[in-house]
Amino acid sequence: MAGQTAPLQRRHLTQIEVDAICARHDRLWAARPGGARAVFAWSDLSGLDLSGRNLSDADFTCAIMNDCRMVGTRLDHAIFFCADM
Repeated sequence: MAGQTAPLQRRHLTQIEVDAICARHDRLWAARPGGARAVFAWSDLSGLDLSGRNLSDADFTCAIMNDCRMVGTRLDHAIFFCADM
């Protein structure tokens, strides 16, 4: 129908992509060049390992996180609006 938009598609990230996003987030927290906030909004993180990471202030809006390993992960002030955990 006219005027309707397709729903957003979630993309399943690989462990390598997640590791790179987390490395940039670590640089942000360490105030080193190349840092950036971790944004996993509208991503599928199912089955991936985020254990032991500092993901404070990360954005997980509408992320799918089924079977995502997060043992010892720091999540202070992280956003989980509509996340499927």
